[in-house]
Amino acid sequence: MNLIQIQKKYGNNEKCRAYLEKLRWGKTVKCTKCNSTNVVKLKKQVGRYHCNVCKTTFSVISDTIFEESRLPLPTWFNGVIAYADDMKQSEPKDEIIPLPYIGRTERYGGMKRSGERDANVSTDTEL
Repeated sequence: MNLIQIQKKYGNNEKCRAYLEKLRWGKTVKCTKCNSTNVVKLKKQVGRYHCNVCKTTFSVISDTIFEESRLPLPTWFNGVIAYADDMKQSEPKDEIIPLPYIGRTERYGGMKRSGERDANVSTDTEL
């Protein structure tokens, strides 16, 4: 995927957020704290939800590496896609590379270039 295609598909926060919601939750939004599906979308806060069970508010970026970042989501997408393309083109090495992934409470995972990877990370996910 080249930079122009990335910009068309993920050029703003709304497009990135919609993709992350589909990737993380599919069709049913779940609370990031208690996994309840008894949630409502907040009207005044874009992309935020309220859980009626545990009374917390959350978004698709809650408990991910994106949560406390000051970078906009399109910048993250550009970096992650460039990183994934580089991983496909580079020679295998035994060094461990930090790899962000979605839906985990840990901030970073690790991936070996030798092909071993965390079970929660899929290189087959279409961006």
